[in-house]
Amino acid sequence: MVKRYFAIDRSAIHGLRVEIRLTRPAPRLEVGDSLVIFEKQPDDIYFTGRSMVLSARDLTPAIEDAGEQAATRLVEMSEIIKLENPQRLTVICGSLERVYRFLDPQRHFSHKIVTLSQNDYQTITDAEIHVSRSVFRKLFTALPLAVKAEFVRRHIEAFPLTSEESIHNYTDLAHLLLRFIQERMIEPLRMLATIAHLHQDSTGKGLPDLDNLYLAGGSDPESKRVQPIAIGKTCVALHDMLKANRLFLAPEGELSLLEEALQQLRNADVETENKKWNDPIFR
Repeated sequence: MVKRYFAIDRSAIHGLRVEIRLTRPAPRLEVGDSLVIFEKQPDDIYFTGRSMVLSARDLTPAIEDAGEQAATRLVEMSEIIKLENPQRLTVICGSLERVYRFLDPQRHFSHKIVTLSQNDYQTITDAEIHVSRSVFRKLFTALPLAVKAEFVRRHIEAFPLTSEESIHNYTDLAHLLLRFIQERMIEPLRMLATIAHLHQDSTGKGLPDLDNLYLAGGSDPESKRVQPIAIGKTCVALHDMLKANRLFLAPEGELSLLEEALQQLRNADVETENKKWNDPIFR
């Protein structure tokens, strides 16, 4: 019998029983299935325990559900074993094969019961965090599409692709992306911030408004023609974009994605970074 793995919302468990309405997308749990328990909190989703299906049977008669016949399945579980190291989804999401919405991983666990791969089950229960993939995917997802394309174009020879053109190793890519962001984004942002700061300090000294300042030497990405960059407009647009995706800016008391990435790489366990993946570049 094929071993199967699922994550189940703690709120769906009553005692050690779960009643599942057999409507899509609810999976049909069977005896022997392994379960990971997750709990939804205001700040995050936490994986807190594990269990196993001891018995499962359909209740009769079938019940009406929006005009369709839908049975209810009664599942009885073994005692829940608390995980030695409970896991936060936002911390471990980059290590899960199921997750590809790295800036909103909670969407992958919106249902009461979620199917997991064996690798994801072991990652959660054994606390195997694959830092390089987490760092790369979170930062790469936060970048504008044009910047993503430029990174791939510049470093395509460094992508360790499989025959299906999928990434199978993130160790070098994570460091490449951090250097790219430093050179391609952080330095220009610092320059714009310095110009804006100096201009604000000179307010009332006959200088034009910031919105009327332009930086020569820019180019229009559509027409490819050289044209000045509107500093005021660019600063506002960049601030709004970065604030929205937490790449450089974060709410008070939280780390930005870039700060989080640097911290994670410093603390990475080298042995867990050799895991092979099968991810499309643009996912």
